[in-house]
Amino acid sequence: MKHIKYFCIILFLCLFFSLPCPAQPLTGLWENSERFIEYTDTGKTGGTAEDTMRIVLKTYYRFVYDDMGTYPVAAEQENTGNVYSLRIRYPGYKTPVPAAVWVHGDRLFTSFYKKVPHALTAGTQTDATQPGIDEISANPQPAAVTLSATVLEGFWVEQGFRNGILIYQQEAPVFFDAFFFHGTQYIRFRYWTGDFEYKEKRAGFVCDDGSHVSVPKFIRQYDAIYSCITDNGSKLKNYEKGTVSIDSVDGVQRLTLTPQGGGPGTHAVGDVYPHQTYPKIQALPLYYDERDGAFAFGEPFLTRSPISNLQEEITRHNSLKRPPQEPLLKADELDFYWDRIKEIRKQD
Repeated sequence: MKHIKYFCIILFLCLFFSLPCPAQPLTGLWENSERFIEYTDTGKTGGTAEDTMRIVLKTYYRFVYDDMGTYPVAAEQENTGNVYSLRIRYPGYKTPVPAAVWVHGDRLFTSFYKKVPHALTAGTQTDATQPGIDEISANPQPAAVTLSATVLEGFWVEQGFRNGILIYQQEAPVFFDAFFFHGTQYIRFRYWTGDFEYKEKRAGFVCDDGSHVSVPKFIRQYDAIYSCITDNGSKLKNYEKGTVSIDSVDGVQRLTLTPQGGGPGTHAVGDVYPHQTYPKIQALPLYYDERDGAFAFGEPFLTRSPISNLQEEITRHNSLKRPPQEPLLKADELDFYWDRIKEIRKQD
């Protein structure tokens, strides 16, 4: 009877963790210290739906909220999960801007990393139950109860815009980052845009344990083609490598990357520029969802707003009476050098 009880508990946990994670809706009001973004689903059906996105700026030098209007958006939800592919149409531009966002709870990330398939060949030992090359799938595995460094095992490619969603059209980034995690080791490199022809080619490198890794050499993203090797070769030489650790501090998972060198290229480390927002990834909050195959570090671009009616909030805020600004110099604080003034007048 005792064994049956344990079996039922284990079966329940397996079924619980295998259930699909309910998708967090993109619809609603989001905000940060600089803006409100209200996403409205028009309810149209089809492969993509024409929705609207309203942006209201929280102006810095004035006390009013500035409504910048609405922008048509075609949104596509990836596998009924929390990753969305957006195509935003800005006034005066015929071509919409592609953008990816990830909704994680009450947080919305415009810059995150998505898992991409890769190939791994063990360098020192061979698993008899698997072929020499193990094709790692991007499909999520059952969720772990606690995070460890190995939870990020695999190949991850940066998605979205680091600057967030703006009121004007953004150009495709010149580059984006990619991470490969293997045990407690990480390798970081970049994909660069250029006049490339897309081909199904691979780029390879070797981990510290001798494992050979193969990743896509070319990636289509932002309506452009990117390559991690700018010549005709297939060996990735310029990358940063180091150790990765994930610690739990006050219930928050924190990611730390410790650089320990670079690849065999002559400009290995120099070709990997620091993250503009986070030059050092040290004890940064880590957000991870294995079912979405996505993770992000640092702070989200937006959080879900507690405000229920944006228009009422704008009217209320803009109707507030502000006290007059104090003068830069008060009369009783002025001190004139009368003797010096008299000398100057005599010279004239």
